Amino acid sequence: MVQHKAPPPPLSTFTLAPEPPPPAAPQPPKPTEIVRASESVTAPVQLVRTPSASPVQAAPPATPVAVAVVAPPAPAAVPAPPAPVTPPDFSASQLGNPGPAYPFLSRRAKEQGVVTLRVLVTEAGRAGEIRVETSSGFERLDKAALATVKRWKFLPARQAGKAVAAWVLVPVTFALG
Repeated sequence: MVQHKAPPPPLSTFTLAPEPPPPAAPQPPKPTEIVRASESVTAPVQLVRTPSASPVQAAPPATPVAVAVVAPPAPAAVPAPPAPVTPPDFSASQLGNPGPAYPFLSRRAKEQGVVTLRVLVTEAGRAGEIRVETSSGFERLDKAALATVKRWKFLPARQAGKAVAAWVLVPVTFALG
């Protein structure tokens, strides 16, 4: 007699899913600003206890108490923007400002260029502080421009009808013709 063995049980394959991530911590609610139009305050009611023979009685209702609600202070008045400033003027036709003297050596070397000066015009219309903003590339031309503009007269800047000190850019051109 032949005995047959029972076939082995079929193999099962399982795929394990990755472990789920832990649940996210709940976000606390965002604070919101509560604005109350007004508040009313009433006095608390006191209960009076008596021996068990008599029932509990409430004190008579308190009369409403008037509470003054103070409004928040009004925001400070915003100052008006400053009056516009009229820039200083240095036009030669109105003020008789002379042009710069062309330095002899610069003329001979055929040096040309534009010097831009930053000038602080005082309330009196004179050049206070002078700086070379952009050089011509030639020191002699820059110095000649500085020496000339120091002597110039200006119409000062005005703000609300009053003369004020202000900076202005003054181009001085040196060109051989």
